Amino acid sequence: MFNHRSDLQFACRPDRPDLRYADRLEHVLADQYHEITVATHYLSGWTAPVPGRYRDTLVHLGVDQVAMVEMLATMIARLLEGAPAETVNRVLRTNPMVAAVMGGTDLESALVSMAGRQPEEPASAGALPNPWRQSGTTDRQNLLADFLANAHAERDHRPAIRDVRDGSDDPDIRLLMSCLLARTDEHRRECATAVAALTEEPEERVYPGKARPRDTQPKKTGASR
Repeated sequence: MFNHRSDLQFACRPDRPDLRYADRLEHVLADQYHEITVATHYLSGWTAPVPGRYRDTLVHLGVDQVAMVEMLATMIARLLEGAPAETVNRVLRTNPMVAAVMGGTDLESALVSMAGRQPEEPASAGALPNPWRQSGTTDRQNLLADFLANAHAERDHRPAIRDVRDGSDDPDIRLLMSCLLARTDEHRRECATAVAALTEEPEERVYPGKARPRDTQPKKTGASR
């Protein structure tokens, strides 16, 4: 069902290690409404009984987003070459994709949870944020709301990608970020198209099988004594 190739669409090989740009790309990868979170938004529809064409759109966009995550993680790992151990360890703890690249792990194992979100974990003292948990999604079990949230997320993280591209003189970084910008614009257009279609199809907005709100309080069957 799944096929993962080890080669990337882009070389993702910067001219030289650059700790400052690794940090900037890390924010593009894992901050709120950036690449990992947006990918999780899309693939949250994988386990939902949504109408066929909308499910296909969600999975298509999510898989495309995962490719962007993989390329960013690879670029960050190469920019971190020669960085202080403390900095590298912080990145490895907070970004499983970068850890997979630097540790030689098959990236498919780092992506497996994207096909269905993992449950919440209780917060613990000093715990680091985990971008692969369902707390990072905005799944409302409503297609119109979900596509609208996805379109807004694509719009909101675009400036960060543009700023990283425009601030670099490395041709590979500029090429990668230009690709991300183009894909972000295309994803936003596809989400906007789905929003327009769902506006005309109210019967398909709520995921089939979702429980409708109802009064859960027990009803009195007789007069109280």
